[in-house]
Amino acid sequence: MITNGIGFKEKSSYQEKSQIFKKKQTIKVFLENYTDNTVWRDAFPKRDDLIIRFTTLTMPEDRKLLPNPGNGCRKLEEFAKSYVLGNNLIICLDSDFDYILSVMNSTADQYDENFIFETYAHSIENIKFYENFIVEGISRKVWEDEKTESLKCIYSYYKEFSNSIYDPLVRTLFLKNVTNETITNNEEIFKVLDKFNKIKISKTSDFENFSTNQLWTSIKKSLIDLSKKLDSEIKLRSLESEFKLVQQRLNESNINESNIYLFFRGHNIESLLKPHLISFYDNFFNDKVKNICDVLPTQQEQSDCKKNLFNEKETFSLNYSRNLKEHPFMKKSVERIQEIL
Repeated sequence: MITNGIGFKEKSSYQEKSQIFKKKQTIKVFLENYTDNTVWRDAFPKRDDLIIRFTTLTMPEDRKLLPNPGNGCRKLEEFAKSYVLGNNLIICLDSDFDYILSVMNSTADQYDENFIFETYAHSIENIKFYENFIVEGISRKVWEDEKTESLKCIYSYYKEFSNSIYDPLVRTLFLKNVTNETITNNEEIFKVLDKFNKIKISKTSDFENFSTNQLWTSIKKSLIDLSKKLDSEIKLRSLESEFKLVQQRLNESNINESNIYLFFRGHNIESLLKPHLISFYDNFFNDKVKNICDVLPTQQEQSDCKKNLFNEKETFSLNYSRNLKEHPFMKKSVERIQEIL
C-alpha cells in the first residue's frame, strides 16, 4: 500500500482546517507526473482566495518525489485507498484506455466518482495536441487570427490522420477488450505508423498537401489492410453484431472518426504529430516574415525587418493556458471540479 509515510491517513479535512487560518481555500492535487500541472492548472479558476498545490506521490522508502512514476495511474488508484479524499484533497490522472473501454462495454467509468478527475481522452498529450489548441497556440506566434484561412490546413491534417486511424484503432481496442488483453507496443497499428515521421515537411505546401503525400498514401493503404485483417478476425470469432453495437456506443458518446486521435496513446500522438507541427510552424513563420519584409523599399530595410522579426520568434511550445472547457472530453472534468469549489 502506498502511504504518505507519516503514519496516518492524510485527510481532505486537514486542508479544510488549515484554510481557516490562511483565509484561502487550499486544494492539494495529486498527479501522476508533476509536469501534468501544465494542463491541469487550467482546470481551476484563477482566484485570489484559492491556492492549488500540485504534487506527485512520495514513496516512504526513499522520501523522494516521483516526477515520472512508471505506472503513476495504478499508484494513484492504490493511493486513493490510503487517503481520505474530499473537496480539498483530490486526484487528477490520465484515463489511458479506461474511458473509451467503459464506453465500449457500456459500463460505469471507474474514475467517474467524487474527488478523482480524469482526462477522458487518453492522456495529457491528447489534451495538449487537441487541434483547436494547436491552432490557437500557433496563431499567437505567427500574428494571425486563429480563424484565418491559412491555418485551416492544420485541421485538414488532423482530419486526415484521425480518419485514417479510426478503423484499425477501434478494431484493435475491441479485440483486445473481448480477449482481456492489454495494448502493447507490439500492436500492428503502432508498427504501421512507425514510418509516419519519415514524411518530410520541408515547406508550408508540404503540410497543405499532406493528404496526397506519397509515403502517407502508402501508410494509409497499410492501415486499410490492417482494418481488413482485423475485420476477418472479428468475423472468425463471430463478433460482428457485438462490434456493431460497440460502434453505435462510441458514436452515441461522440467518439468518432474526426476525434479518435484523442484516444490514441498520448506519447504516440506527441511523437507522431509534434515534428510535423514544428516544421509547419517554422515554415509558416518564415513565409510570414518574407511577406511582411519583402515589400519594404530597400534591401537594408528588408534585412533589418527580418532580423527583428526572427529575434522575436518564439520556440514551439505547448506550455500555455487553455480554456479546457473547449476540449470535447476534458470539459467534463473541468465542470466537475467547479462543483467542489
